[in-house]
Amino acid sequence: MAMSTLLFGQKKLKIDIEKTSGDTIFSTSDARLYVKPGGPRAVADYLKSSIFRIRDRYILDFEIQTGRSNNLTVPSSGTATLNLLNGNAVILSTTSEHRSRVSSLNYGCFLFALFRLTNADMKDLQSSPIKSISITSSAGSLDYDIKEKQSTTIADQVARILQSR
Repeated sequence: MAMSTLLFGQKKLKIDIEKTSGDTIFSTSDARLYVKPGGPRAVADYLKSSIFRIRDRYILDFEIQTGRSNNLTVPSSGTATLNLLNGNAVILSTTSEHRSRVSSLNYGCFLFALFRLTNADMKDLQSSPIKSISITSSAGSLDYDIKEKQSTTIADQVARILQSR
């Protein structure tokens, strides 16, 4: 893929060209939403997000790392529930099954889980800060309480990716 960047008000969007289809892929930078230090034998738990636009489709990518398990799957029927401070929830469906890889420390794992975003989802995500995120997985629900400082991160990413239209 060829890569360049596009500047919008000091914020960068990455631009990739998919070689086989020629599609342009716009994406935001990764942003940390949650982190919890690991123990002496485990990797830290963290959750990061980024958003991709391919043609008229939008994808929310969660990068998940956990020391809770060495093997983790977000099933094809999986969902991510983003609970907003205004009491509403945005429920996203995954694009397919996503499997983890073992971390380089040999304890814990990481995966990238992709979820479909509609225009209505993006509007809702911009309407209120995020309070918590729950993602269904083979290990049960992965629950993340989002601190106030990161509560508008996804709304900021939505605003940036919408500028690529």
